[in-house]
Amino acid sequence: MAQNSSWTVRANSELTASGPSDTYTNRDGRGVKLVIKNTDAGAGTSPTLTTKVQYYNAAAGWVDLAGAATTAVSADAAHTTELTIHPELTAAANDIVKEALPKVWRLYYTIGGTVSPTAVFSVDANVLI
Repeated sequence: MAQNSSWTVRANSELTASGPSDTYTNRDGRGVKLVIKNTDAGAGTSPTLTTKVQYYNAAAGWVDLAGAATTAVSADAAHTTELTIHPELTAAANDIVKEALPKVWRLYYTIGGTVSPTAVFSVDANVLI
């Protein structure tokens, strides 16, 4: 499995609320490896970060790609999480999804915790062929 291209999905910065990334069009990849780097301590009480991949369905709107979600990680300290989607890999919960990368997709970030939680993180994507 070769890497086709890579880019920054989300530049390193602080996020104060849950929400989607930009929308991406998969032109020629079979999968993607996402590297989520929590780079600094977040604010609030027990802040957490969870990411999931969604795809666009004309009839239903944005739909979660089954199994394509990270576990909630503490946003209090530096941590790197990887999530890989590719039809030729063996599935592993919260780590590898045995699916083809959808044509139109995005990430959705969820910030958890209490007392105005935030997370400081970046996301890089490597499209796999």
